[in-house]
Amino acid sequence: MTVISIESFRVTSLQIETEADLAKGPPDGGGMQFTWTTANHTTEPYKYRLNFGLHTVPDPDDDPQDKLPAVRLAMEGYFAVSEEIPSDQREKVVLINGSTILYGIARGLLAGVSGAFGNSVLLQTVDMVAIVENMLAQREDAAKTVKKGSGTRRAVKTPQKAKATKAGTAKK
Repeated sequence: MTVISIESFRVTSLQIETEADLAKGPPDGGGMQFTWTTANHTTEPYKYRLNFGLHTVPDPDDDPQDKLPAVRLAMEGYFAVSEEIPSDQREKVVLINGSTILYGIARGLLAGVSGAFGNSVLLQTVDMVAIVENMLAQREDAAKTVKKGSGTRRAVKTPQKAKATKAGTAKK
């Protein structure tokens, strides 16, 4: 059984910056950051669009000869999910498998494009399952909102030593 198949994809933007002016990104030195949005087709419940973003920032402590350029890449992938996948699991299947597919395409694309100008950008392999599950957990935490009065406030986990009080402030 094929769980997911890619129907088409396109690169919506690609920036490779050797001087790392794109360095606004992951806060702790260098790193890689992903973004995602999904949309379900309005009339075909097994079809999805995945907007996939990748941003790399070189580690400032790397040896200048080993330093990779900063990269911003945005892609759109169109996927069909097997009818055998329960409807409440389809978005997760698209996020994990679709991201894995698009990331593989991005690795080859960046290596090819950047290699034409000298040093190839070789993106590391990643555990997309762990990355997406972490993102989904963060998204779930952020979505836990509590309506109070006319505004909305997010429910956040407070440290054990802090006690929640009105309006989201904490007392120690």
